[in-house]
Amino acid sequence: MIRVGFLGWGSGWADVSVANGDIAVKMMASYWHDSYSDIARAAVTIMRGAPKASFVTDAEPVICEWVFEREEGDFLKVTGSSDSADSDLSFHCSFRSTPREFGMAVLAMLEGTVKSYGERRFEKRWQHAFPEAQYQELRSLLAQSGVYLGQ
Repeated sequence: MIRVGFLGWGSGWADVSVANGDIAVKMMASYWHDSYSDIARAAVTIMRGAPKASFVTDAEPVICEWVFEREEGDFLKVTGSSDSADSDLSFHCSFRSTPREFGMAVLAMLEGTVKSYGERRFEKRWQHAFPEAQYQELRSLLAQSGVYLGQ
Protein backbone atom coordinates (compact mmCIF):
# COMPACT_ATOMS: atom_id res chain seq x y z
CA MET A 1 0.00 0.00 0.00
CA ILE A 2 1.25 3.48 -0.85
CA ARG A 3 2.49 5.77 1.91
CA VAL A 4 3.13 9.50 1.64
CA GLY A 5 5.03 11.37 4.33
CA PHE A 6 5.95 14.97 5.01
CA LEU A 7 8.19 15.76 7.95
CA GLY A 8 9.17 19.38 8.55
CA TRP A 9 12.55 19.54 10.25
CA GLY A 10 13.39 23.21 10.11
CA SER A 11 11.92 26.51 9.15
CA GLY A 12 10.99 26.03 5.52
CA TRP A 13 12.58 22.58 5.03
CA ALA A 14 11.01 19.13 5.03
CA ASP A 15 11.53 15.52 4.04
CA VAL A 16 8.92 14.16 1.64
CA SER A 17 8.64 10.41 1.23
CA VAL A 18 6.69 8.20 -1.12
CA ALA A 19 6.76 4.46 -0.59
CA ASN A 20 4.98 1.36 -1.81
CA GLY A 21 6.15 -2.10 -0.81
CA ASP A 22 9.90 -2.37 -1.41
CA ILE A 23 10.10 1.00 -3.18
CA ALA A 24 10.78 3.98 -0.91
CA VAL A 25 12.03 7.38 -1.99
CA LYS A 26 12.80 10.27 0.34
CA MET A 27 13.52 13.75 -0.97
CA MET A 28 13.96 17.21 0.53
CA ALA A 29 11.59 20.06 -0.10
CA SER A 30 12.01 23.76 0.55
CA TYR A 31 9.39 26.39 1.22
CA TRP A 32 10.14 28.01 -2.16
CA HIS A 33 7.44 25.75 -3.54
CA ASP A 34 4.43 24.65 -1.48
CA SER A 35 4.91 20.92 -2.06
CA TYR A 36 2.65 20.04 0.86
CA SER A 37 -0.38 21.71 -0.72
CA ASP A 38 0.64 20.26 -4.10
CA ILE A 39 0.40 16.75 -2.65
CA ALA A 40 -3.08 17.48 -1.26
CA ARG A 41 -4.22 18.97 -4.59
CA ALA A 42 -2.92 15.94 -6.50
CA ALA A 43 -4.92 13.57 -4.28
CA VAL A 44 -8.10 15.64 -4.63
CA THR A 45 -7.63 15.84 -8.41
CA ILE A 46 -7.25 12.06 -8.73
CA MET A 47 -10.16 11.38 -6.36
CA ARG A 48 -12.35 13.66 -8.51
CA GLY A 49 -11.66 11.30 -11.42
CA ALA A 50 -9.04 13.23 -13.39
CA PRO A 51 -6.84 11.10 -15.65
CA LYS A 52 -3.60 12.60 -14.32
CA ALA A 53 -2.21 14.66 -11.46
CA SER A 54 1.27 15.48 -10.19
CA PHE A 55 3.22 17.21 -7.47
CA VAL A 56 6.76 18.51 -7.28
CA THR A 57 9.31 19.12 -4.56
CA ASP A 58 11.93 21.81 -4.90
CA ALA A 59 15.10 20.94 -3.00
CA GLU A 60 17.17 23.80 -4.40
CA PRO A 61 18.45 23.02 -7.03
CA VAL A 62 16.95 19.52 -7.47
CA ILE A 63 13.35 19.25 -8.64
CA CYS A 64 11.53 15.95 -8.05
CA GLU A 65 8.23 15.18 -9.74
CA TRP A 66 5.63 12.54 -8.95
CA VAL A 67 3.02 11.78 -11.60
CA PHE A 68 -0.17 9.80 -10.97
CA GLU A 69 -1.87 8.51 -14.13
CA ARG A 70 -5.06 6.48 -14.26
CA GLU A 71 -4.90 3.12 -15.96
CA GLU A 72 -7.58 0.63 -16.91
CA GLY A 73 -9.30 -1.05 -13.98
CA ASP A 74 -9.14 1.94 -11.62
CA PHE A 75 -5.41 1.67 -11.07
CA LEU A 76 -2.81 4.41 -10.91
CA LYS A 77 0.61 4.27 -12.45
CA VAL A 78 2.84 6.22 -10.09
CA THR A 79 6.11 7.55 -11.50
CA GLY A 80 8.72 9.54 -9.62
CA SER A 81 11.89 11.16 -10.96
CA SER A 82 14.36 13.95 -10.31
CA ASP A 83 16.21 16.30 -12.62
CA SER A 84 19.53 15.94 -10.83
CA ALA A 85 22.75 15.12 -12.65
CA ASP A 86 24.18 14.02 -9.27
CA SER A 87 23.76 10.24 -9.06
CA ASP A 88 23.19 10.42 -5.29
CA LEU A 89 20.15 12.65 -5.82
CA SER A 90 18.87 11.16 -9.06
CA PHE A 91 16.10 8.58 -9.11
CA HIS A 92 13.37 7.12 -11.27
CA CYS A 93 10.82 4.63 -10.07
CA SER A 94 7.40 3.37 -10.99
CA PHE A 95 4.70 1.31 -9.26
CA ARG A 96 0.93 0.83 -9.21
CA SER A 97 -1.65 1.90 -6.67
CA THR A 98 -5.33 2.85 -6.66
CA PRO A 99 -6.90 6.31 -6.41
CA ARG A 100 -8.45 5.36 -3.07
CA GLU A 101 -5.11 4.14 -1.62
CA PHE A 102 -3.42 7.36 -2.75
CA GLY A 103 -6.22 9.46 -1.28
CA MET A 104 -6.07 7.58 2.02
CA ALA A 105 -2.26 7.94 2.18
CA VAL A 106 -2.46 11.70 1.66
CA LEU A 107 -5.31 12.01 4.17
CA ALA A 108 -3.16 10.16 6.73
CA MET A 109 -0.32 12.61 6.00
CA LEU A 110 -2.62 15.62 6.47
CA GLU A 111 -4.15 14.26 9.67
CA GLY A 112 -0.71 13.39 11.04
CA THR A 113 0.38 16.97 10.51
CA VAL A 114 -2.64 18.36 12.33
CA LYS A 115 -2.02 16.00 15.27
CA SER A 116 1.73 16.62 15.43
CA TYR A 117 1.90 20.37 14.82
CA GLY A 118 -1.53 21.93 14.57
CA GLU A 119 -2.29 24.24 11.68
CA ARG A 120 -0.67 27.38 13.13
CA ARG A 121 2.61 25.72 14.08
CA PHE A 122 2.71 24.00 10.68
CA GLU A 123 2.27 27.35 8.92
CA LYS A 124 5.03 28.94 10.98
CA ARG A 125 7.47 26.10 10.22
CA TRP A 126 6.54 25.55 6.57
CA GLN A 127 5.79 29.21 5.72
CA HIS A 128 2.64 28.20 3.84
CA ALA A 129 -0.90 27.76 5.12
CA PHE A 130 -2.26 24.32 5.89
CA PRO A 131 -4.40 23.26 2.88
CA GLU A 132 -7.67 23.12 4.82
CA ALA A 133 -9.95 23.23 1.75
CA GLN A 134 -8.16 20.27 0.13
CA TYR A 135 -8.16 18.41 3.45
CA GLN A 136 -11.93 18.78 3.83
CA GLU A 137 -12.61 17.92 0.19
CA LEU A 138 -10.38 14.85 0.33
CA ARG A 139 -12.23 13.62 3.45
CA SER A 140 -15.53 14.12 1.64
CA LEU A 141 -14.40 12.37 -1.55
CA LEU A 142 -13.05 9.40 0.39
CA ALA A 143 -16.25 9.12 2.42
CA GLN A 144 -18.27 9.20 -0.84
CA SER A 145 -16.10 6.37 -2.17
CA GLY A 146 -17.03 4.21 0.81
CA VAL A 147 -14.06 4.77 3.12
CA TYR A 148 -15.10 4.90 6.77
CA LEU A 149 -13.39 7.87 8.38
CA GLY A 150 -14.78 7.61 11.91
CA GLN A 151 -15.72 10.70 13.82
